[in-house]
Amino acid sequence: MGFYTDIVLPRLLDRAMRNEELVGYRRRIAGAAHGRVLEVGIGSGLNLPFYGPGVTSVWIRRALSSGWHRGGRRMTGRCHS
Repeated sequence: MGFYTDIVLPRLLDRAMRNEELVGYRRRIAGAAHGRVLEVGIGSGLNLPFYGPGVTSVWIRRALSSGWHRGGRRMTGRCHS
């Protein structure tokens, strides 16, 4: 890949997705999940804190570039890749 794809773009997307207006959507959608969840395009893992106790495991499908996967610090024992 390249510098923009591996370094710049993931940080720009993370910043954009931290928009406070999106928190309500995240809370409502992720909070309603239950059982096993497939998180496609985990990005920086911003949805992970919103999964409730009804979620037994989170399976992660991440992009090919290692720069896209910045969500490792947010993972809990319920996450699998």
